Amino acid sequence: MLASELIEKLEILIAEHGDLPVALYDWNEAYAPPAESTSVTYEDGQFCVDAD
Repeated sequence: MLASELIEKLEILIAEHGDLPVALYDWNEAYAPPAESTSVTYEDGQFCVDAD
């Protein structure tokens, strides 16, 4: 997925549900090769994206 596609999908989610909090697990600023999203869940009022 391109960054522009992700941004477009996020803009749609924000338009439909408002600006919701997002938790990024294991976040760091180090560069890593692109990953594939394995799941997206909505839990406790926030979207959780898991990737490999």
